[in-house]
Amino acid sequence: LLRHPAGTDGQRARFTPLDRIPPAHALATVVAEDQRLGGHLGIDPIAVARAIGQNVGHFRTVSGASTLAMQLARIVWDLPRNAAGKIAQAVLGTWLQMRLGPRGVLEAYLNLAPYGRDLRGFEVASRAYFGKPPRDLTLGEAVALACLPRAPTLYDPYTGQARLLARRAYVLARLERAGLVPA
Repeated sequence: LLRHPAGTDGQRARFTPLDRIPPAHALATVVAEDQRLGGHLGIDPIAVARAIGQNVGHFRTVSGASTLAMQLARIVWDLPRNAAGKIAQAVLGTWLQMRLGPRGVLEAYLNLAPYGRDLRGFEVASRAYFGKPPRDLTLGEAVALACLPRAPTLYDPYTGQARLLARRAYVLARLERAGLVPA
């Protein structure tokens, strides 16, 4: 690939079917963002209860309990990050999960999520940050990419490398605890 021009929204993106992204790499995104994907209908009641407890305990918002479907809804419909936007995310996320199923939601999220630096989608981010397609990434590189959509500016590999490495270590530990990768 010699050049990847930006789309009309200024973002560089390229659709990649889920079956062209190694399963372990897609799994890293699930573990980083929505561990119970497939076990809920777009809203994760366990995550909601946890977020309420954390937010009340800290007297501020520290957790939003967004599932991949809810995050996808926020991306697709450009929803605001406030209470009304969260309600819309829940409704639209449930609709997306029921319409696309967990696999479809994951595929759409991996293709539409922001990875910072005008990059949209796992494939384009893989090539931009590591100079190779997803199939050639190491698990550590894939997990680092999986961490970026949570906060692309905060975890920017060029300016927030220490935070990105800490988040990557956290997600790798979760993968190990779940028995999804060797220790």
